[in-house]
Amino acid sequence: MKTLFIFFALSLFVSNLRAQNAYGCGIPQFKKLTSISKKDSINDSDLVIAVQLVKKLEEERCTDYTGRKNGEEYVITTRTGLFGKICLKKNDEKAVSQYIDYLNRQRGSAEEELSYVFERLFQRQAKSVLLKVDGDKYLLDHLVWGFLNNHYYNSKDIDKVRGGSNTIPPQLNVNNYKKIFFGLSPQVKGIYPEYKKSIDYLLSQIYAELKKTKLNSCNSLILKIPVQTIFILFKSYFRGCLPFSRVRLNLNYA
Repeated sequence: MKTLFIFFALSLFVSNLRAQNAYGCGIPQFKKLTSISKKDSINDSDLVIAVQLVKKLEEERCTDYTGRKNGEEYVITTRTGLFGKICLKKNDEKAVSQYIDYLNRQRGSAEEELSYVFERLFQRQAKSVLLKVDGDKYLLDHLVWGFLNNHYYNSKDIDKVRGGSNTIPPQLNVNNYKKIFFGLSPQVKGIYPEYKKSIDYLLSQIYAELKKTKLNSCNSLILKIPVQTIFILFKSYFRGCLPFSRVRLNLNYA
């Protein structure tokens, strides 16, 4: 399981976003994906086209849609961000199936955004997600990571935290995590008997990670990060895929 909330420790020291791929990689595909993602609604045909475009980007190893301004390259958005937005707008079993297929093709990737999108999809399509996941711990762990990072701080406070404020307490803790978890999706309580094993696993891992997390008197996170994790973190940063990437790119999910 990934160490919890690495972003909150590292984002204070890192300011520049770096793209994983070269400037101009996959621009035609990214433009088409962007156009689809801006539609008010996504139909089956749109999803099929989006999957084809994403697979082409995967073949070319294009993860970031890059631009250039004043001679400086920057990341406009990401492959995962665009495909995630499309799947969230589609919001049905087909979208769930295609996103999980995409997630499975990324096994071994250090990209954190994969988890953030997946947890939001779970909120909307909990039963479809758990049915497709079928107890796979790799996929369940993505949900755990996404839940912890998406909901650790209240959305209205997150910009202040990223700005360096150390006086804002997190909203998520070992006393209320179940209430927040079940409150996010009306489906979850109803399907709990059927998917008890998977949901209990999610809750146990969320609790374990929250229990590991300690706060000092300034409400700053004290993290126990092994050397291997630190290596992965910095590799992730230079690939432009730590949590702050999503914020700095201002990706607004549907």
